[in-house]
Amino acid sequence: MAKPTNVIARTVTTPEDERATALEALLEGATDNSLALLEALALLQSLHQRGILEALAAFFQKGDDVLGIAMDTLAQPDYSNGAKNALLLAQTLSALDEETLAASQRMVANGVRGFAHAQPPAKPFGVFDLLRALKDPDVSAGLAATLGLLKGIGAAKRQQGGK
Repeated sequence: MAKPTNVIARTVTTPEDERATALEALLEGATDNSLALLEALALLQSLHQRGILEALAAFFQKGDDVLGIAMDTLAQPDYSNGAKNALLLAQTLSALDEETLAASQRMVANGVRGFAHAQPPAKPFGVFDLLRALKDPDVSAGLAATLGLLKGIGAAKRQQGGK
């Protein structure tokens, strides 16, 4: 029959052994995720070149101070209304699908460009000048878009109870 064991031999790990094990695990993880690590390094390099990484580091080092200043600023009535409006605008935009929002953005950008380049007429517009302008395909398309906008606003107003 075997003799009972009185001593339990425990392996003692040295800090060097722990470092070697950690390094091996790190190398294995880096090998398994090499593409993601290379992309992350490229992103870090890009952030560094543009000075964003330095700004983020400074922000996080002084994070409590920066957060305190930001909260004090946002607590002022002028800024809190702006923040509320920004959130409401974000909610409004999130209710639109990407295609509708992109088309609206293109139309508004072209409209603002046309507005900025518009020259005042040599003589005031008369009724017949306005009727002639309605024959322009761009004016007709813009008028149809505006009428569609008004129809949508009106439908929402009636649903709200504004009749």
